[in-house]
Amino acid sequence: MKASGSKEKILTRIRKALDQKVPQPFSNIDNQSSIYTAPTEGAEMTFAKNFTGLGGRFMYCEDTAEMSQAIFDLSTAKGWNQIACWDDNIIRLLERKGLNNISTSHDNDLMKLADAGITLCEGLVARTGGILLSSSLNCGRALSILPPVQDRK
Repeated sequence: MKASGSKEKILTRIRKALDQKVPQPFSNIDNQSSIYTAPTEGAEMTFAKNFTGLGGRFMYCEDTAEMSQAIFDLSTAKGWNQIACWDDNIIRLLERKGLNNISTSHDNDLMKLADAGITLCEGLVARTGGILLSSSLNCGRALSILPPVQDRK
Protein backbone atom coordinates (compact mmCIF):
# COMPACT_ATOMS: atom_id res chain seq x y z
CA MET A 1 0.00 0.00 0.00
CA LYS A 2 1.43 3.38 -1.03
CA ALA A 3 1.26 6.31 1.38
CA SER A 4 -0.67 9.39 0.33
CA GLY A 5 1.25 12.39 -1.01
CA SER A 6 0.60 14.73 1.95
CA LYS A 7 1.39 12.02 4.47
CA GLU A 8 4.69 11.28 2.74
CA LYS A 9 5.58 15.00 2.67
CA ILE A 10 5.02 15.27 6.43
CA LEU A 11 7.09 12.15 7.12
CA THR A 12 9.89 13.47 4.89
CA ARG A 13 9.97 16.76 6.83
CA ILE A 14 10.10 14.88 10.11
CA ARG A 15 13.00 12.70 8.89
CA LYS A 16 14.93 15.80 7.77
CA ALA A 17 14.31 17.55 11.08
CA LEU A 18 15.55 14.51 13.00
CA ASP A 19 18.72 14.37 10.90
CA GLN A 20 19.63 18.01 11.60
CA LYS A 21 21.59 18.64 14.78
CA VAL A 22 20.24 21.52 16.86
CA PRO A 23 22.26 23.13 19.66
CA GLN A 24 20.89 22.64 23.18
CA PRO A 25 19.18 25.89 24.25
CA PHE A 26 20.22 25.41 27.90
CA SER A 27 23.57 23.71 27.67
CA ASN A 28 24.80 25.12 31.00
CA ILE A 29 22.25 23.23 33.14
CA ASP A 30 23.74 21.06 35.88
CA ASN A 31 21.95 17.73 35.65
CA GLN A 32 24.13 16.06 38.29
CA SER A 33 23.25 18.14 41.36
CA SER A 34 20.15 17.55 43.45
CA ILE A 35 17.27 19.95 42.84
CA TYR A 36 16.30 19.74 46.52
CA THR A 37 18.21 21.31 49.35
CA ALA A 38 19.57 18.86 51.89
CA PRO A 39 17.41 18.68 55.03
CA THR A 40 18.93 20.26 58.11
CA GLU A 41 16.74 18.22 60.48
CA GLY A 42 15.40 14.70 60.72
CA ALA A 43 12.48 13.54 58.60
CA GLU A 44 10.11 13.66 61.59
CA MET A 45 10.77 17.35 62.28
CA THR A 46 10.65 18.23 58.58
CA PHE A 47 7.27 16.48 58.25
CA ALA A 48 5.89 18.13 61.41
CA LYS A 49 6.90 21.62 60.26
CA ASN A 50 5.55 21.17 56.73
CA PHE A 51 2.33 19.47 57.91
CA THR A 52 1.54 22.21 60.44
CA GLY A 53 2.47 24.80 57.81
CA LEU A 54 -0.38 23.37 55.72
CA GLY A 55 -2.81 23.80 58.62
CA GLY A 56 -2.51 20.30 60.08
CA ARG A 57 -2.23 19.58 63.78
CA PHE A 58 0.68 17.35 64.73
CA MET A 59 1.19 15.45 67.99
CA TYR A 60 4.29 13.32 68.40
CA CYS A 61 3.70 10.20 70.50
CA GLU A 62 6.44 7.91 71.77
CA ASP A 63 4.28 4.78 71.89
CA THR A 64 0.75 3.43 71.47
CA ALA A 65 -0.18 4.21 75.08
CA GLU A 66 0.69 7.88 74.57
CA MET A 67 -1.16 7.88 71.23
CA SER A 68 -4.35 6.41 72.70
CA GLN A 69 -4.21 8.94 75.56
CA ALA A 70 -3.76 11.80 73.08
CA ILE A 71 -6.76 10.62 71.03
CA PHE A 72 -8.83 10.22 74.21
CA ASP A 73 -7.93 13.74 75.34
CA LEU A 74 -8.65 15.18 71.88
CA SER A 75 -12.00 13.39 71.71
CA THR A 76 -12.96 14.73 75.13
CA ALA A 77 -11.80 18.27 74.35
CA LYS A 78 -13.65 18.36 71.02
CA GLY A 79 -16.77 16.63 72.34
CA TRP A 80 -16.74 13.90 69.72
CA ASN A 81 -19.80 11.68 70.15
CA GLN A 82 -18.96 9.27 67.35
CA ILE A 83 -15.56 8.22 65.98
CA ALA A 84 -15.33 6.07 62.84
CA CYS A 85 -12.49 3.55 62.70
CA TRP A 86 -12.04 0.24 60.89
CA ASP A 87 -8.65 -0.88 62.17
CA ASP A 88 -9.04 -3.56 64.85
CA ASN A 89 -5.74 -2.72 66.58
CA ILE A 90 -6.61 0.97 66.93
CA ILE A 91 -10.14 0.12 68.09
CA ARG A 92 -8.78 -2.19 70.83
CA LEU A 93 -6.29 0.48 71.97
CA LEU A 94 -9.00 3.14 72.19
CA GLU A 95 -11.51 0.86 73.91
CA ARG A 96 -8.87 -0.03 76.56
CA LYS A 97 -8.50 3.71 77.11
CA GLY A 98 -12.26 4.06 77.67
CA LEU A 99 -13.43 5.32 74.28
CA ASN A 100 -16.53 3.26 73.51
CA ASN A 101 -18.12 5.58 70.95
CA ILE A 102 -16.34 3.98 67.98
CA SER A 103 -18.33 3.13 64.86
CA THR A 104 -17.03 0.34 62.64
CA SER A 105 -19.78 0.74 60.04
CA HIS A 106 -18.76 0.84 56.39
CA ASP A 107 -22.01 2.60 55.46
CA ASN A 108 -21.23 5.99 53.89
CA ASP A 109 -24.32 7.63 55.41
CA LEU A 110 -23.29 6.52 58.92
CA MET A 111 -19.68 7.61 58.34
CA LYS A 112 -20.91 11.10 57.44
CA LEU A 113 -22.54 11.28 60.89
CA ALA A 114 -19.28 10.55 62.70
CA ASP A 115 -17.48 13.50 64.25
CA ALA A 116 -14.04 12.15 63.32
CA GLY A 117 -12.41 9.35 61.41
CA ILE A 118 -9.25 7.52 62.42
CA THR A 119 -7.37 5.61 59.74
CA LEU A 120 -3.94 4.24 59.00
CA CYS A 121 -1.79 5.66 56.22
CA GLU A 122 0.78 4.21 53.84
CA GLY A 123 3.38 6.81 54.72
CA LEU A 124 4.25 10.42 55.41
CA VAL A 125 6.03 12.71 52.96
CA ALA A 126 8.41 14.87 54.97
CA ARG A 127 9.37 17.27 52.17
CA THR A 128 5.77 18.33 51.52
CA GLY A 129 4.00 17.51 54.79
CA GLY A 130 1.69 15.17 52.90
CA ILE A 131 0.00 11.98 54.07
CA LEU A 132 -0.09 9.04 51.67
CA LEU A 133 -3.40 7.18 51.65
CA SER A 134 -4.19 4.33 49.32
CA SER A 135 -7.04 2.05 48.37
CA SER A 136 -4.96 -0.91 49.57
CA LEU A 137 -5.76 0.05 53.16
CA ASN A 138 -8.77 -1.65 54.72
CA CYS A 139 -10.67 1.65 54.73
CA GLY A 140 -9.44 3.08 51.44
CA ARG A 141 -9.86 6.84 51.51
CA ALA A 142 -13.43 6.94 52.87
CA LEU A 143 -12.54 7.61 56.52
CA SER A 144 -10.28 10.48 55.55
CA ILE A 145 -13.02 12.15 53.50
CA LEU A 146 -16.47 11.48 54.92
CA PRO A 147 -16.40 12.36 58.65
CA PRO A 148 -15.78 16.05 59.26
CA VAL A 149 -12.69 16.34 61.42
CA GLN A 150 -12.94 19.88 62.75
CA ASP A 151 -13.92 21.75 65.84
CA ARG A 152 -17.71 21.86 65.96
CA LYS A 153 -17.94 24.09 69.03
